[in-house]
Amino acid sequence: PLKGIDEENQRNIQCMDERGIDLQILSIRPVSMLSLENPMINIPWCKVFNNVVAEAVKKRPDRLRAMATLPQSDMNAAVEELERAVRDLGLVGAIVNPNPKGDESAPPLDNEYWFPLYAKAQELDVPLFIHAAFLTGPRFLRYRLGYMLGQPLEETIAGPTLVYGGVLEQFPRLRLIIAHGGGGTTFQIGRYLNPPGREEAHLYGSKYKGSFLEGYKKLNF
Repeated sequence: PLKGIDEENQRNIQCMDERGIDLQILSIRPVSMLSLENPMINIPWCKVFNNVVAEAVKKRPDRLRAMATLPQSDMNAAVEELERAVRDLGLVGAIVNPNPKGDESAPPLDNEYWFPLYAKAQELDVPLFIHAAFLTGPRFLRYRLGYMLGQPLEETIAGPTLVYGGVLEQFPRLRLIIAHGGGGTTFQIGRYLNPPGREEAHLYGSKYKGSFLEGYKKLNF
C-alpha cells in the first residue's frame, strides 16, 4: 500500500547505510512476478507494483531507482508496460523471467517470441535484467529444488542461448544483465567454446559464427 512507502524506504535506506551502499536499484522478488497467472491477474498486478515502486523512488530519488516488472503472460502487454514504466514512471529497465511458465513449454530467449520486447528495450535504451523465478514439475517440487536450482539453471541456459542464437547481433544496442553471475556458465565455460554443430550442423547449427567468449562479453552480470 502507498501508505507504507515511507516506512519501507526508511528501513531499506537504513540497511543501505549500514552496508555503505549509496544507490540501490529496486525490483520485484522474482517469485512475485505472477507470470504463471492469467493476464486478467498478471497485467493489473504489474501495473500496481510499478506504480508503487515508482512512488517509492520519487520520494527518495537521491538513493533509489527501480526496474519494472512486466506481465509476461501477454507479450503485447509486456511491451506496452515497459514503455509506460520507462516513459511515464521513470523506471530504468525491467526484470524478465526467461521461463515464465517454469517448464519446457517456454520459448527460448533466441525465439522470435521475445523480439518485440528486445526491440522496445533497445528503442528505450534501457536494460533487461534476466532473473528466473522457479521451475515446476515433480523433480523440482522436492526439497525446494525449483527455487534452489531453478534460478541459476535458467540463467545458465540463457547465456549460451543468447550468444549462439545471435540475439546481440540482431539487436546490437540491447543491454542484457544476467543474474547470479550468469548461473553455472562461469564454472563450465570450457564446454561452450566449441561452436554447436561442429559435427552435426543440420541438428545443432547456430546463427552465430563468432567466438563464444567474444559474444559472452557483450552480456552483463
